[in-house]
Amino acid sequence: MSTVHDWFAQRCRKVSQNVFFGLARLLHLRQSTTARKASGFLQLFNTERDQMINAMKKFWNEEDGATAVEYGIMVAAIAAVIITVVISIGTKVDTAMDTVDTGLTTAAN
Repeated sequence: MSTVHDWFAQRCRKVSQNVFFGLARLLHLRQSTTARKASGFLQLFNTERDQMINAMKKFWNEEDGATAVEYGIMVAAIAAVIITVVISIGTKVDTAMDTVDTGLTTAAN
């Protein structure tokens, strides 16, 4: 159990270090002359990221696709019922026609 705890603690330290060094790099960029170019790129990246997140949220909350799937399932169920009824009635009609054919054949003889 302690190995899992040690592994988790090590991972947390590693993530903390990465976050710290990432922030230090960003601060260094802000102080340099290329910071303006980098911050413009970061603003563009953040805008693109926000647009992607908003598009994903909109897609996730949209229910038009779910409605289409529900209608598709209903159509498939109705088709299955129609096929079952036609097969059942077809068998009964076939049996009735065989009875009539047999009756007509015996009456003609």
